[in-house]
Amino acid sequence: MKRTFAVTLFFCLCAHIHARALRSPHSASMSVTARPEAGRPFIRNYNPREFGAAFNYWAIAQDQRGVMYFGNWNGVLEYDGVSWRLVSTPNRSGVRSLAVDANGRIYVGAVGDLGYLAPDSVGELRFVSLVDHVQPENREFNEVWYSYATSQGVYFRTDKILLRWANNRMQAWKPHTAFSGLFVVRDRVYIQQWGIGLLELVGDSLHVTHAGGRFAHERIYAMLPHVDEKILVGTREQGLLLYDGVSFQTLQSDPAATKFLRENQLSHGAVLRDDTFALATMRGGVAIIDQNARLVKILDKAAGLQDHDANFVFVDREGVIWLAQGRGIARVETDSPLAIYGETSGIKDFVSSILRYKGALYVATGLGVFYLPAESTPTNSSLLAQRERAQEFRPVAGITAQCWYLLTAGQSLLAATNDGVYQIRGEQATFLKESVADSFFSMSLHRSQKNPSRVWVGLRDGLASLRYEAATSKWIDVGRISGIHEPIWSIVENNEGELWLGTEAQGVLWISSLPGNHSATLRNENQKIERFDARHGLPKGWVGVYPTRTRTIFTSDRGLFRFDRTTNKFFPDSTFGSMFADGSRDIEVVSEDQQGNIWLGSEEAAEINRALRQPEGSYLPETGSALRLAKTAIWAIYSELDSAHPRTSSAVWFGGPEGLLRYDVNFPKRETQVYPALIRRVIILQEGAQDSTIFAGAMPENTGGDFPILAYAHHALHFEFALPSFSDESANQFQFYLEGFDQNWSAWSKASKK
Repeated sequence: MKRTFAVTLFFCLCAHIHARALRSPHSASMSVTARPEAGRPFIRNYNPREFGAAFNYWAIAQDQRGVMYFGNWNGVLEYDGVSWRLVSTPNRSGVRSLAVDANGRIYVGAVGDLGYLAPDSVGELRFVSLVDHVQPENREFNEVWYSYATSQGVYFRTDKILLRWANNRMQAWKPHTAFSGLFVVRDRVYIQQWGIGLLELVGDSLHVTHAGGRFAHERIYAMLPHVDEKILVGTREQGLLLYDGVSFQTLQSDPAATKFLRENQLSHGAVLRDDTFALATMRGGVAIIDQNARLVKILDKAAGLQDHDANFVFVDREGVIWLAQGRGIARVETDSPLAIYGETSGIKDFVSSILRYKGALYVATGLGVFYLPAESTPTNSSLLAQRERAQEFRPVAGITAQCWYLLTAGQSLLAATNDGVYQIRGEQATFLKESVADSFFSMSLHRSQKNPSRVWVGLRDGLASLRYEAATSKWIDVGRISGIHEPIWSIVENNEGELWLGTEAQGVLWISSLPGNHSATLRNENQKIERFDARHGLPKGWVGVYPTRTRTIFTSDRGLFRFDRTTNKFFPDSTFGSMFADGSRDIEVVSEDQQGNIWLGSEEAAEINRALRQPEGSYLPETGSALRLAKTAIWAIYSELDSAHPRTSSAVWFGGPEGLLRYDVNFPKRETQVYPALIRRVIILQEGAQDSTIFAGAMPENTGGDFPILAYAHHALHFEFALPSFSDESANQFQFYLEGFDQNWSAWSKASKK
């Protein structure tokens, strides 16, 4: 009896698809302004060396499944979030343009060829040429620089000919001179002809647009839909113009935008989700402008791009910008509440502490203390210059040592460093207590609640105190606490004046209320010091202490812990979520914001989490947040939320070994999109014979969606799968169940093969 079985494979996917802004399609971009503290967007550069492809990219498209396509020197590069595949043309030419029609078919403009991608009998995408459908006398062409899919058909433009593929028929239009540009705005087709100007295709005839003759000798690089049925027209010489169907009016852009576009050679443009415009250039990256042509942001090499040029700009289904560049591909998250500050912003080492003081933002780093000046409202004429200056951190003079902690105490800003404790005034720092021969190597600071004139100083080998003397306006070195020799990385004081001290590997210390004297050694006979470690329920290794409104939180490499005074024991703390108490992740730092929410940062897990305080006092871990995008180690959290001033005080800052992050909590959220996993390849494994691919990722045409029936002998199968979600491809997880073979669903895993 011949035995066969049908294979049915179900995938359930847990992918980190981040919530982003949800904005009305008609939102007023007039309100979009450049923010000096907006930082740099998240940029992912894809270098061809990573995936073994050619350099020079000219076109980008995305199909209905979310798979990305890139036109490069060797053909069409397909990327699904896991693997890269090259689809070559018959003559192995470069691909200059791509388009996607309403059915999801990818059309390709190459060099001397044009066509589309279609799956073969097993679902492998192949290039299908349409050259044979072009009249023989029209086949002599080179680059197909533009391809557009419209309701009338698919257009391909070369210098010598305009072609339209519709109803299995190729129609052609020839210029009297040469064609340039091709644009589709609101399904209307525009094209330039040298010596004549801008034309519109009406029916089957090309007509010069009203006032289109002004472009007889100047090339148009972008035509984009504007408000009130107008069209934004981008040129290099005439600048930006608005076309209302009758005339072209120069758009009075701010001088910064005009100067940038003129100097950097406009090359392409796209409309972003918030109705702003991304204008690509050949020399300066991408300028983002609002509808009044005010410069909002510049994406260039200083912002993190791998090159200065941008040949093509594309906006994907999530509103994210992709750039085709000479050196590769870039994905830019401009529509995100997260922004970064790194070396290009003046942050050249780790960030261990963050603090706002007199309007400026100060950060403690491995190279000293740096500050971002207080925000000012830049004028249009100086926006371009102020853009770089406003977002660049400047060093505080006088500190070159590693700095670990910043603290405000009254009118003073203090910094704990390897060289001792400094006081900072504006751009200058001076010693309060110098560390002679490492005698005052300072790592943490804490202002006393019981005695606000006192500041506790955590040292590499103990605990000391400084006191502010109002009469002389000076800080006095009070001395050390005797009996303490551990390195003190964190300090918490409760309302009774009792201290908890966190150490590097020696557990935690508890100190009873300390005296108010000012002797060189702070110690009296009633003072009590207790030490807690693994014998009391704490994990081995680093343990930190952090305050909340109700109690002290203990952080560790095994998550959060709480202290039970009745048993003098520590227990895992699931108050903010079981995931923070099950030992699955480290928690490096905890911070409570002004709204009572708890922010948690991890170093080894490289993640940020937030537990939202509920009305009855419980906490709910936040899900679907853009915080998942920030896959970086966190050492410091600083919240400056102010419900009375939500527009100006809505940031939470994060520091760590990779620099500084800013999260805007008021950034409107978008509903989380859930995308299905894709089966990308199925292979029959045959012992002693060559393996056989029976499915290669795209459903073959004319199959009706039916899957093949396999002989029972072919029961050894290999599956490959992917998720076209690109915020953090490495974090995507998969779960699978093979009906008739598996008993249960598999565990979640990042593995994309079975």
